[in-house]
Amino acid sequence: MLEKQVDLPKDDLDRDDLLNLLVSTVIEPQFDPDVLTCLYHYPKTQAALACLKREDGNIVAERFEIYSGSLELANGYHEAQSSEELRGRFEKSNQERKKLGKESYPLDENFLKSNSQLPACSGVAVGFDRLLMLHLRVASIDDTHPIPWELA
Repeated sequence: MLEKQVDLPKDDLDRDDLLNLLVSTVIEPQFDPDVLTCLYHYPKTQAALACLKREDGNIVAERFEIYSGSLELANGYHEAQSSEELRGRFEKSNQERKKLGKESYPLDENFLKSNSQLPACSGVAVGFDRLLMLHLRVASIDDTHPIPWELA
């Protein structure tokens, strides 16, 4: 049985906060460092710009992340093509930000307009600095910079 003590912040945590905490403190540390691991089918609330689909009776985001051990190397998704869907996500995110006393972001109307013209596609973002961490076998991303931050 796995036991791990985690000190929770005093702020109210929603379902996504708890899921992120669980993944980062309990699940990721168990990934085999010699094996690439892929997490996929994220909750719809964590879709970002990904399409949603029904899988085994649940609505999931067509999004994934690839890890080497507990180090996230890449993330990607099947791009959502519905401007209306994305507008709704952005507006909901801004409402959440306002509830937390944060400034809302302006909607990028050019992006929303062009998004519906996008053909079916997927994309993957690979962190070069993460690959460098893996190659150099260092634990901190700060160790991948050729010039120390205080001199840059």
